[in-house]
Amino acid sequence: MKGRGCIFRQQIPYDGRELKVGQLVRQRIHERLRAKHEDPWSTPFRIVRRIGKKIYEIVTDKRIGRNPQRHIDDLKEYDVGDRLLRMCTLTAEAKDAAWPHIGDVTNVDTDYANGDTRFSDDWKDKTINVNYVGLNNMEQLVTKLKENDYDHV
Repeated sequence: MKGRGCIFRQQIPYDGRELKVGQLVRQRIHERLRAKHEDPWSTPFRIVRRIGKKIYEIVTDKRIGRNPQRHIDDLKEYDVGDRLLRMCTLTAEAKDAAWPHIGDVTNVDTDYANGDTRFSDDWKDKTINVNYVGLNNMEQLVTKLKENDYDHV
């Protein structure tokens, strides 16, 4: 269709992301509403219901009556301990205390840092130290360990 007032919009395919009702999320704060040094994500809110594929209704304490509706691109999952656990490092004292339970972690073929585990790597016949994989990747780690025949886990 040709014409001066005709505007064509490109359809963006749905990527399949979903959030669950009752889940805690953080909401993006627009650049104009915050200072540069402030965190671009707000305090946690709870999802009340899913309205469409990409639209969710969240509960805030500022509005009474109707809850605001937000696009999934403006929401981010809120994990209470994930950020804290990613910053943790294993000290020499902690290694010495853990050695009787987990074995020697100094003589390994591959040592992954917190949150940097590459599940596509080949772990067969290697000694791997997989520190903290992250809350979202825990199931992926368990699946990889169950599917492959490893000598020790």
